[in-house]
Amino acid sequence: MFIVLAFPFVSYGLLQENACGFAHYWANELFAIARWPVHIVASSGLFRCKIPWRGSVKNIKGHFDWLLIMPQLLVSLLSITAVVFAIIRLEGNYEAGPLFLYLLALVSPFSTLADLEASNNISVNTVLSEGFTIDLVIIAGFWAMYNTFRSVAFIHKAYRNAKNSHTFFRFHIPFPISFRNEASDHGGTVTQISECWASAKIFDIAPHISENDIVGCNMLSTTGPVSFLLTVHHIKRDQKFTMIEGDITWPDSETKDLFANTLYSIDWHREFTHSNAYFATFYDFFAQIFTPKGKKKPRSHHWQALTVSRKNEVGYGVIQSPLKKGTYASVILFSKAESTEKMEGKLYGNDKISYFSFSVVKRESLSTLSTVGLDGKKPYRYLIKIEP
Repeated sequence: MFIVLAFPFVSYGLLQENACGFAHYWANELFAIARWPVHIVASSGLFRCKIPWRGSVKNIKGHFDWLLIMPQLLVSLLSITAVVFAIIRLEGNYEAGPLFLYLLALVSPFSTLADLEASNNISVNTVLSEGFTIDLVIIAGFWAMYNTFRSVAFIHKAYRNAKNSHTFFRFHIPFPISFRNEASDHGGTVTQISECWASAKIFDIAPHISENDIVGCNMLSTTGPVSFLLTVHHIKRDQKFTMIEGDITWPDSETKDLFANTLYSIDWHREFTHSNAYFATFYDFFAQIFTPKGKKKPRSHHWQALTVSRKNEVGYGVIQSPLKKGTYASVILFSKAESTEKMEGKLYGNDKISYFSFSVVKRESLSTLSTVGLDGKKPYRYLIKIEP
């Protein structure tokens, strides 16, 4: 019984540890079922049949090919059918088997394991009866529904990604930004951006901005201030902020190319846009439990835009949030800082701008392999302490 129940979890733990954290289970599952239709087609080569050639779609129309996911749809349908068929075959016989009784003995607050073993003749080495007992239905039904869930999750992900196709890739990078028109100025932060499009959050209602307006924007990037015009196509107002999105018009091709180099220098912003930038193993989880509270590494994956004032210059950075006084956080800057150096920061939060002071504790290692971006800027990651 232990082999039936524990083997999948034990094998996953060993795989994760032996692969040094690179064997992400759920990601591997999705990749496997994504490659499955290709493997089916390729298997025709075993019978000396000509394998059909098919190139990947090179359009941005968001077309979704339902034929390629027919294997996943069939697996979901067959798994659900199998569970329903097994329940019907029980024919109302829901008497608990040895496995259920043994698990009940482990968690029951009223009886000891010895009492239940004596009264029900429970043994961990009991061979499960042949046929559709409730124990086997529960075990097989769990894995059948798991197969259904991962197939549906893959289909949803593929459909969403296909419908979210655009001319240029949209990066989820927070940049401080200010908007200006003839009536007023507004501050905010970028939520998504590409070479030709941007979505941003303004930290007020911004009544003077409406759809089809052309708004001047000043944004702080890794290379310094960047200016462009934004043609507003969509606007949504909340009680504390306003979301706008639209197309970017660059003043010249040099400015556009320089900012594109910043966007495609993915090695630095994958530190916070990908929660898998650090590959944790089970050893890391256990080590985290016994690590003193003051030395624990921050594990928040929510990062926000930051401007740092030092040496009469204002620089761009990103920082883990939320921030609490006296706690530690990780920050990525694009200028070298000294240990124990104190700085003044300006945080572009969820709905407001806040100011705080911090000191550098130590330099942290980056998960990236590249040390310099396409824009010529070198990222530095530091562990900082928020001053009280």
